[in-house]
Amino acid sequence: MRREAIRTIGAAKKMPYDVQISIACNVLEMMSFIDNLKGQGRVAVSEALQSVARQATEDRHMALKRGANSNADPAWNAAALVESWALAYLAQLQGRVSVKIFKSIDAVLWGFISDNLPPEQIAKILGLTGERRK
Repeated sequence: MRREAIRTIGAAKKMPYDVQISIACNVLEMMSFIDNLKGQGRVAVSEALQSVARQATEDRHMALKRGANSNADPAWNAAALVESWALAYLAQLQGRVSVKIFKSIDAVLWGFISDNLPPEQIAKILGLTGERRK
């Protein structure tokens, strides 16, 4: 899982900077959506993760139908990153992967996000007032 995320991010880093920003925003928006549900309990988070992963899979398939053939396509790339993160988080909640494995995937994505978005934009997407998620 982590290797796939690293490979997909590697492909994203070869794209124009504005495309990288768009991908980072897309991924962060989905991460933020899930993060905002944490107060509603584990079941709500699990159901939302399943929905996010399913939508990301559909988005990736739509990109393939439009002619994408690898993670070098921005739509495919963004969907693959969201899908990887959501499935890893869900697997961690279900005890199928360790917290350490999920956190390593989460850290890889946060590295990409923080490389492409300024702290103010991250805080805005997360709905924070200048503090950053840890």
